[in-house]
Amino acid sequence: MTDFVSLELSSGDFRTELVTLNEIGIGLRVALLPLHRFKDDRVLSRRLVMQVVKLAILAVLAFVVIRFAPVWYRTSEFNSYVQQQTSGIHSKGVLTQVILQKAERNNLPVTARDINFTANDSQLQVNIEYQVPLNLYFYQKDLSFHASGTGLVTEN
Repeated sequence: MTDFVSLELSSGDFRTELVTLNEIGIGLRVALLPLHRFKDDRVLSRRLVMQVVKLAILAVLAFVVIRFAPVWYRTSEFNSYVQQQTSGIHSKGVLTQVILQKAERNNLPVTARDINFTANDSQLQVNIEYQVPLNLYFYQKDLSFHASGTGLVTEN
């Protein structure tokens, strides 16, 4: 069974034609196809924008890690060195020189004023407070670090 619809077409003179609903459905699908494509293009462009935003965030994070990793590595190596040398060297003067030389080799801004010695009974406690600048071009920050070690006192 076929349903019929009456449509008026204007082509110079007015006439009425009988058109099946199936033909109208095909015509509507063809007419709506460009709108459907436009909607798909908007969805694709939104996806593309989201992918670009995610990639930009990932790039910024990678940049920060690349800039921070060498600073963190140098300071952790320096902190371990301080602990080792404090347990092996018992002289404040020699220990200060060794620590300053290692800080210079690691490009760390440690001065003699940053090194504090505390002697309790026969133990020597060394505490070093220092700051290392982190330059991210768009953001500059001084990162604070602390190194410490304990050893035996044999010479003042």
